[in-house]
Amino acid sequence: MGLVTTIRLSREQKGNALDRYTLERLLLKLLEAEANPDTTVLLIAARGRAFCAGADVDECAAMLSDTHRLEEFFSFAREVMHRIRVSRIISVAAVNGLAAAGGLELACACDFVVASERAMFADGHNKYGFLPAFGGTSLLPHKVGRATAAWLMAGGQLDATSALRAGLADAVVDDRMLDDEAQRFCELLASSPSDTIKQIKDFGTQLAEIDPGIERLAVAHHLFAGGYDPDRFKRRT
Repeated sequence: MGLVTTIRLSREQKGNALDRYTLERLLLKLLEAEANPDTTVLLIAARGRAFCAGADVDECAAMLSDTHRLEEFFSFAREVMHRIRVSRIISVAAVNGLAAAGGLELACACDFVVASERAMFADGHNKYGFLPAFGGTSLLPHKVGRATAAWLMAGGQLDATSALRAGLADAVVDDRMLDDEAQRFCELLASSPSDTIKQIKDFGTQLAEIDPGIERLAVAHHLFAGGYDPDRFKRRT
C-alpha cells in the first residue's frame, strides 16, 4: 500500500491566499513526496472556512509597479500548478469552503476534488481586471467545458451541488466529515496497484495539460498593455 502525504494551507486570516512563500512550500512538499517512492497520493486541504481565496492580493498589489516581477510571480505559480498536474503522484483537493481564482486553479490542478456541502467555486479574476494566470485557461475548460468555464470567468459561481453536476467536484460530503472522507478516499487510492495509479494519473494528465506558453503570452500582453488597474485591485472591505 502506498503512502498519503497531506499538505494543509494554514493562512486562515488571509483566506489561505497564495503568496510566494506558500507556493514555494507547496512545491517543496510535492518534491519531497515525489522523492519518496512509497508516496502515491497527495492530499491538499486547508484550515479555517476557506479552501483558498486565490493569490494574495496584498502581495500582488505591491508588485503592480513592477510588471516584470508580477509576471514572474504568475509564471512561478503556473509552474507549481503544472508540477502538481504532471507529477506521478495522484493529487486530491479537499475543498472545505471558498475556492476562488488561484484557489479554483489549485483545485483544478488536482486529479480529484472532494468538496464539503458548503464549498463554493468561483473564478473572480474579472473583479480586479485580471486574467486566469495559474493555468486556469487550460484546466477550467477541461473540468467543466468551455461554456461553464466562460461563465465562471465572467463572474459566475458554483455551489457544491452545482460543481458536482458540472464535473468540477468528484464528490460532495457533509462538512463535518470532509477530512475523514477525503482521507478515506486517498487511502483507497493509495491501496491501488502501482500500475493502476499510473494509468489513472496518465489518463488525467493527457486530457488536461497546462499550456504555459499560450497562457503566459495572453497574461503578459494583458499585463504590459495596462490591463491591471491598481484601483480595482485594492482589497475590498
